[in-house]
Amino acid sequence: MDIMMPHMDGWTTIRQIVAKGLNKDNIITMVSAKDECDWKFDDLKKYIRNYITKPFDNQRLLQTVKSYYSS
Repeated sequence: MDIMMPHMDGWTTIRQIVAKGLNKDNIITMVSAKDECDWKFDDLKKYIRNYITKPFDNQRLLQTVKSYYSS
């Protein structure tokens, strides 16, 4: 999930995912060009498994996704 998207930012998207109950079977990894995540929405932290900064290494992203299936 990219934090800065054109029509709806990542935070708003996560809120909608949670409101619709779609977060139960989905894992959210935040992706952003920012070095540090802006945790202004602390209530959403519990829904985010990882935070990866851009540009990211494809292998790191792949390892992150694979780790979800092994847990």
